[in-house]
Amino acid sequence: MDIKEKLEEELSTITLSENFTKELYARINQRKKRFKYKIAVCIFCILLASGTVSAGLYYYSVSLNNKELPALSPLEIKEVCDSKATPDEHGFYYETYDSYEALCKNLGIKLLNNDYSNENPYMIIKRDTNNLDYNWIDIQAYIIGDITNIRYVSDTESYKWERGDLFGSPIDMDIWIVNSEAQLQHGFEFEFLGMYEFIETYIAKEGFKVNILRDTSVIEDEAKKIKPKYIAIFVADGIQYNLSGLTTLETFKDILDSFHY
Repeated sequence: MDIKEKLEEELSTITLSENFTKELYARINQRKKRFKYKIAVCIFCILLASGTVSAGLYYYSVSLNNKELPALSPLEIKEVCDSKATPDEHGFYYETYDSYEALCKNLGIKLLNNDYSNENPYMIIKRDTNNLDYNWIDIQAYIIGDITNIRYVSDTESYKWERGDLFGSPIDMDIWIVNSEAQLQHGFEFEFLGMYEFIETYIAKEGFKVNILRDTSVIEDEAKKIKPKYIAIFVADGIQYNLSGLTTLETFKDILDSFHY
C-alpha cells in the first residue's frame, strides 16, 4: 500500500466532533465578514507518522507555490495586554482602534513605526486574538502615499480612491504576534499560490531581512497609473509584519527602509 492509499484509508476513519466542525466554519465565516480581501484560511493539518493520522486546526502561512522562501529572523513570545472586548461564543476577541498609537497603547508593546504613515487618519485597524496564543492586527490603508479622492465604503469596510503617480493603492499591513509557547512551536503559515513570484530577499535599513514577492496578475500600465503589486514579509524583534500594495519596487523598498522604533 503506497502513502496515498494509506492516507485515504486513515482519513476515512476520522470522525470530527460537531463542536470542532462548528468552530471551524464559524472562524472562517467570521473572518470573511470582517476581512473581505484577507481571508485567513483554516485547513485540516494531516500528519502521517508511524501509520497514524491526526487532524487539527491549522492556520495557513510562508511559502510560495509550495516552495519555502528564504528564512527570516525567528519569531519570539511577546507579552501583551489582554483585549477587553466581549468574546464571541467561541472565545475570540475583536477590537478596532482609531489610531496606530491607540493600538500600541492597548497592546502594551512597541511596534515599528514608518515615516510614510505619519498617523494618517484613514487607517482601519482591527485586532483579532484569543487572549492566549496570538494577536493578529489587520491595518488597511496603513500608508496612503499620493493617492487622492479617498472614499470610505461602509458595506465592505474599505476605501475607493484615485491612483497617484507613485502609489496605485494604499499600502496595507498585517502584524502577527506570538503570545504562547504552543503558538511559537506552531508558528504562522502563509501560503502564496498561483500568480506570485519571488523577487528578492532585501536587507532593510534597520537590518531585518525582507522577502519581497510580486503579484503577477496585476499588470503594470503607466498610462492608467496601474502599478505592480508587491508583498513584503519580515520579522522584526520577534514580530512578523506583512505589507502589500500597488507601487514601484523602488518606493516599496524606500518604505521598508523607513521603518523604525
